[in-house]
Amino acid sequence: MIGAYLGSPDWRLRSSKLAEAELKRYKRYGVNAIFAEADHYPHEFIQIAHDNDLLFFGGLNCFSNNDALTHNSKLHPVCRDGRLRPQMNWYIGVTPTCQTYAQSRLNVLRRLAQTYQLDGIWLDFIRWPLHWEQELRNDTPAPLSQVLTSIR
Repeated sequence: MIGAYLGSPDWRLRSSKLAEAELKRYKRYGVNAIFAEADHYPHEFIQIAHDNDLLFFGGLNCFSNNDALTHNSKLHPVCRDGRLRPQMNWYIGVTPTCQTYAQSRLNVLRRLAQTYQLDGIWLDFIRWPLHWEQELRNDTPAPLSQVLTSIR
């Protein structure tokens, strides 16, 4: 399988005609699977992928939702010293132990599976908050300096 990841702006803003041209271009490069991540997908885009013999995989962002943090402070990760986990670039993370939030994401997952003709669903950010691209680099302090030990 050779896949291409399309971020939301890459496919949401395209007309069907532009989407088809883009998917045909990917196919010429040997791509046979499209990966996207959203809570909603245009049905016609999935159909265009399938009509061009491309698999279409939907993705679900499980525990990274900065908007949710503004609506429910209990979702905000808390560091060992009691401070709220700071934002690192675009990432904060959501505490995965909040059952109502976890259930809401499961409901979205169920709706994706029932509503769209997806060839599969992949789960993103299904972990405790950690911006591993930054926090696990050799030139940064160990992530244990901000271990999450409590929920606000």
